[in-house]
Amino acid sequence: MFYFYGRDGLAEQVGTSTEGSGFNGFSGLVLTYVVRSEARVDEIIAEAEKAGAMILKPAGALPWGGYGGSFADPDGFIWSLGYSAQGTDQPYAE
Repeated sequence: MFYFYGRDGLAEQVGTSTEGSGFNGFSGLVLTYVVRSEARVDEIIAEAEKAGAMILKPAGALPWGGYGGSFADPDGFIWSLGYSAQGTDQPYAE
């Protein structure tokens, strides 16, 4: 499933600035990982931080009603994690 956002809106959503590009800043690409529970979001955020990721948005309630957070991995790639209790049929979720 693909969603397209404007660069500014996407950067704001994951908690980063639009300054720079590539590993020196926001590339305009966010990798989204959908999981099946809030607890799993928390686990992944903790694992990422332990591995050297920079937490951009700690896990918590999202404006659209779900639960998630975001981080930049040690290589500079931005990951957005998400969970929604409303998504009962999520074959693509972990």
